[in-house]
Amino acid sequence: SPNPFSPDGDGFEDMTILNYELPSTTGLIRARIYDSSGRLVRTLADGEPSGSHGEIIWDGYNDRRERARIGIYVVLLEALDGNGGGLQTVKSVVVVAAKL
Repeated sequence: SPNPFSPDGDGFEDMTILNYELPSTTGLIRARIYDSSGRLVRTLADGEPSGSHGEIIWDGYNDRRERARIGIYVVLLEALDGNGGGLQTVKSVVVVAAKL
């Protein structure tokens, strides 16, 4: 939240916070943002240690530090159970908006 958000630098809803809860107490997470065409826009976490819950902040910029275009983005969170268990995948949608 918020969703949509507007990374325009005005100090109001410039970033979104992605909250998550995992079924295991420890693990590794990977969080990526894709555009509506399936292209990777931003990697927010890549093999980061995590507890059973947490949050990741997306500032609305891509990996080249350019502001993301207005539109719909897919958040893909993958969590690997730290006890040798399986991989859990969660998808969500977030919208980058701007003032008209």
